Amino acid sequence: MRRISLLALLIALITMGCTDGSITVNNAPPGATIELPAVGTTAEVGTEVRFRGVVSDAGTDPQDLRVSWTSSLAGDLWTGAPDADGVTEFTLDDLDLGEHTIVLLVTDGAGGSGTAQRLVTVAEVANIAPGAPRIALDPPIPTTLEDLTVVLTEAVDPDDGPEPLTYEYTWSRNGAAVPELDGETTIPAAQTVTGDEWTVAVTAFDGLSSGPAAGASATVVCAAGGGETADCPGVTCLTVLQAGLSTGDGAYWLDPNATGTPFELDCDMTSDGGGWTGVGFVDADTHLAGVLAQEEGAQISGVDPVSGPFTQDEAGDHTAHYTFDFAAGYDAFYLAAWEVKAYAAPGFTSDLNPAWQQSDWAVADSCDDLVLGCGYGDVSFGDPAAAGPIASYGREVTEISMCLDCVLAYPASDRVEELPAGATGFRVGWGEGGGQFEGWYPWWSGAVYLR
Repeated sequence: MRRISLLALLIALITMGCTDGSITVNNAPPGATIELPAVGTTAEVGTEVRFRGVVSDAGTDPQDLRVSWTSSLAGDLWTGAPDADGVTEFTLDDLDLGEHTIVLLVTDGAGGSGTAQRLVTVAEVANIAPGAPRIALDPPIPTTLEDLTVVLTEAVDPDDGPEPLTYEYTWSRNGAAVPELDGETTIPAAQTVTGDEWTVAVTAFDGLSSGPAAGASATVVCAAGGGETADCPGVTCLTVLQAGLSTGDGAYWLDPNATGTPFELDCDMTSDGGGWTGVGFVDADTHLAGVLAQEEGAQISGVDPVSGPFTQDEAGDHTAHYTFDFAAGYDAFYLAAWEVKAYAAPGFTSDLNPAWQQSDWAVADSCDDLVLGCGYGDVSFGDPAAAGPIASYGREVTEISMCLDCVLAYPASDRVEELPAGATGFRVGWGEGGGQFEGWYPWWSGAVYLR
């Protein structure tokens, strides 16, 4: 067996590496790394996805390398050269739904290549609903004269999308829904009533989802001095009007004599500037210390709880008056729908005669045969602190009225009577003259309005 020398073996190895007289040098492939998207990335469809990679090659300048990005679903994404640092990056916002295998391929001039890959999922990511706003009602304790307004602090939307937040307002009153007011941020004062509890629920909406509701409640109270309830009485209709608390004509709770026990009286808030306090007989007798007194007594007298005071004499003259207190004071009055009723025994008549008018509270009858005839009287009105009345039937009637039990309307109803000074009481005076069985219900119906 022939032995092969060490030199021959070395020559053989060299010869095996040469085919055309040149020497082949082995090429090292370039490297590639994906930095973005991050591992495990899930992107919402339609949102931007950032791609960033770094490539390198030991024997090639980075800008001489060739880079391509591809997707298993979308195909070619980007092709070009990296920058001087070997960085390749771009952004897309139109990747289709699904799982994308992203491949970064880098090649050098000698045909060497390197790859990196990353799995990216594009999905319809669930919308995150906004949180609850913070709300309050202003004022926190509203009166019926104040608008009720929602004060809102914006809700937080964790994923800021897909639209700017809007707010939905839902109202209830005393626990019952008020759908016609939904969407409103203010409830006008005219729609509120003392004692009502108003509640609003507010939710934020981001275009896809509504967040949890925030709620606030407030109970409406009466305006002090407004006369809406017994808890918030006015003094008179005029004080209510002057305070700007009038809600128009109608009943108000008042306490004109400061007794601490308010009661309802009618207010005329429109006639001649308004502020007129209406007092009917029942009001006067029940709440305003009304009292019947006689200057010259009649044999029959009393106070009917509905029809008011009355007198009837059996023989001779008589004068009486009925007075109530109005401590708050007034400077003018008018009579509304006022009526008197004759009260005579069968066969006799009660008489009014324009020829005689009461001018002294102490004398409401006359019997003067020589001048005016005998047996008539008057029904009159005014300030009890004055010497006599300021208005009367005798001053208004145009002919003698003689009747058994007729009802006579006051001819000057609604005419304003001015007083020379503030009065703190009101008086109705009446009487009859002559030796007959006759008299009057001087406050049969109607009311006196004071201001």
